[in-house]
Amino acid sequence: MRMKLQHLLRLAPLALLFASVASAQTTGNIIGVVTDAQSGKPVVGALVVATSPFLQGEQTAVTDKSGGFRFQLLPPGDYKLATSFDGFKPAERADLSVRIDKTIRANLSIVPDAVQMEEQVVKTSVAPVINVGSAESGSVVSREFMSSIPVSRGFENVAVTAPTAQFDTYGISFAGASSPENGYLIDGMNVGDAAYGTLGQQILTNFVQEIDIKTGSFMPEYGFSTGGIVSVVTKSGSNEFHGSVFASLTPGALQADGKAIGRDSEALARKLLPKDGTYRADFGFEVGGPIMKDRLWFYAGFAPQLTRNTYSRYQQAVQEDPANPGQAARDADGLAIANPIPGTETKITNKVNAYQLVGKLTYLFNENNSVALSVLHVPSTETGFNTANAAASATNFNLQDDATDVVARYTSKLLNKKLQFELTGGYHRQVQ
Repeated sequence: MRMKLQHLLRLAPLALLFASVASAQTTGNIIGVVTDAQSGKPVVGALVVATSPFLQGEQTAVTDKSGGFRFQLLPPGDYKLATSFDGFKPAERADLSVRIDKTIRANLSIVPDAVQMEEQVVKTSVAPVINVGSAESGSVVSREFMSSIPVSRGFENVAVTAPTAQFDTYGISFAGASSPENGYLIDGMNVGDAAYGTLGQQILTNFVQEIDIKTGSFMPEYGFSTGGIVSVVTKSGSNEFHGSVFASLTPGALQADGKAIGRDSEALARKLLPKDGTYRADFGFEVGGPIMKDRLWFYAGFAPQLTRNTYSRYQQAVQEDPANPGQAARDADGLAIANPIPGTETKITNKVNAYQLVGKLTYLFNENNSVALSVLHVPSTETGFNTANAAASATNFNLQDDATDVVARYTSKLLNKKLQFELTGGYHRQVQ
């Protein structure tokens, strides 16, 4: 019994390590090897330091007997590696892009002090992001892409840029699966609608740091999905104060009138009138910075979203077919041809008012322990009418929606960073 217990205790750190890798959905990794540039042999005991504007403090690693090093649980962003060792010249490698749930390889070569080198000017470029830890398919959308390419205001529609993605009735589908089959994550927590499987929370791309879109071959720890995975990491603070104000307007005056809804035997019809007060607009601000440099960061944002759809609602009369008296004339689609009855038109506007509030705190205890707390609250109201096939008083509605997410994430590195784990807990609430 004692031998079995000792065996289980040996396996426990390995099981915890696997658990940490399985839950690491908001961070990325860097692995590599430090070699002697002259002999090509691995350098054992070299110090490697990782720094980034998106990282509190710095992370350090010492190369093992094969010259290898590893940095795990890194926030997404651009990184620089620097290495040094007695008897060798220091070396650096910059412009390394760490992405959500991706592992990239970045090898380093250092030159012995005894080797004389002429000064050379080397042009550098951003290293390609190649995930060496998985064969999954999909794409990563950076904040630079979202700020420069007018794809969508909401993060869910940005996913249409991924391979095999297309719009369907309820959102974005991947590789033939319907949108309710997708999984949606914000800061590592599932925010899918528990009743219908659709997206249960909204957030503007202005508040998003990065989106990881998985369309196939992703690992089973994600679960709750037979379609794709859309994982979002919200922005954080930094050692420098930064912020922005933004506004977006989609005027209906630039759109054509919609088609009439309500045909055949229906006595009432409606028609979208974009030029008569239809629009979508949002505006807001974001701000972030240090409360304590390299120790405590904050980020906050606020944005109202206003949507207006103006409809013309009217009674209609079915046109008689001259060739078949008493029968309705039909169009090429087989639908009855109906004409508006003069004097019966009324205009009704559907309104949606939503308000996005975002907040995040990131605290670094020390190089090996940190905690982050993010909050997203989106109350909204929707008023108007929803059908043309009844009296206006019977179709009016006034809906109150409220979606709230609170996510706490703790990361720790133990046993000289050989044991690492990430613990995520959260609260998701929808009221409709």
